[in-house]
Amino acid sequence: MYKTDAWERAYKPLSLPSEQSHYAAFSPDDATILTASEGDRGGVALWDAASGSLRARWEGGLDVAWWYPSFQDTSMWSGVLGYMPHCFGGQSSSIMFSPDNQYLLTPAISGAGNVGEDSACLWDAAMGKLIREFVGHSNVIRSVGFSLDGRRIATGSGDTTVIIWDVATGARVATCRGHNDWVRSVAFSPNGEHVTSGGDDRRVIMWNAEGGELLQSFEGHTHWVSSVAFTPGGDVVISSDPNGMRLWDVESGACLLVLSSATWGSTVRLSPDGSGVLVDDDKRVVQLWAPLNEDAQTTTSRSWLPRRTWPMYYIEDDWIFSLTPTRRTRLCWVPADWQGIAGFLGQDVLFGKQGTRLNFSSLSSYLESLRTDST
Repeated sequence: MYKTDAWERAYKPLSLPSEQSHYAAFSPDDATILTASEGDRGGVALWDAASGSLRARWEGGLDVAWWYPSFQDTSMWSGVLGYMPHCFGGQSSSIMFSPDNQYLLTPAISGAGNVGEDSACLWDAAMGKLIREFVGHSNVIRSVGFSLDGRRIATGSGDTTVIIWDVATGARVATCRGHNDWVRSVAFSPNGEHVTSGGDDRRVIMWNAEGGELLQSFEGHTHWVSSVAFTPGGDVVISSDPNGMRLWDVESGACLLVLSSATWGSTVRLSPDGSGVLVDDDKRVVQLWAPLNEDAQTTTSRSWLPRRTWPMYYIEDDWIFSLTPTRRTRLCWVPADWQGIAGFLGQDVLFGKQGTRLNFSSLSSYLESLRTDST
């Protein structure tokens, strides 16, 4: 583990089984590190993030990452949601912390307690003790999810169903039937009233969390759906497959936007005011995509796209521009072989191919003092 301020090693590497595929995630409060190792001799472990000491370990056969994302996929999810999800995937995972950090929810781990192979298990995240087993699926569980209030969980299974459970009692609240292949991803809406799911049948479905009724079906994916989520406002569903990400309007079921993971890292940015998406094409010209109000024919703000810190930097015709709510400013010319902007934070801009970082604080302050608009 490394400290990100100075990139110094905080403590020695965690001790994990050899010759395994390993995955890691932080708890929502960043106090605990979850590691999962696949295979017959794999398992799950919880570590203290401050010291690196082992808190709990469950050993046994485990299939963790049915859809473990690439760096680009993770960047897309964190960019659209506005935060880094605390699980293996966008919002969907086979292992997940409860929002209050007290519990860990997993599919059955062979060798970890006397539990059924198709059940889900709720563990005490501090002690590693089994709190409750959820029994009802007829095939292995592929995905689990907590509601934000921690009162409900949802499980998606190879038996094509989604089951919603009461955390306190372990009782089944609803069984959702509508998929015709494995369910790989599940997630609750922010208010807990709805659940969305995606699977190998290329469908994304929204359910009533209390009765399990099918409320909306989103059609358009060309591959199995690996991860699903609701945006913080609850009015848009996000889903991803190996080819990219789609954003759906909850009310109409219409696809609002398709994003490609192949181009996200270098060519797609959220607009600075949160109203749309900036797309940089092969000519390095920035275009703005945004939903339109068909009646007014004007761009409308979308609460589900997160806000960004000003200024916003972009490249057009080999010049770096700074964009603020009231002004577009030409800053400086850049060589073409710098391959565009790789990222930015405040006044720092990082360029992809050369790894060059430029800071524009002095220049921006000077230009602001002139109080002149530029083209």
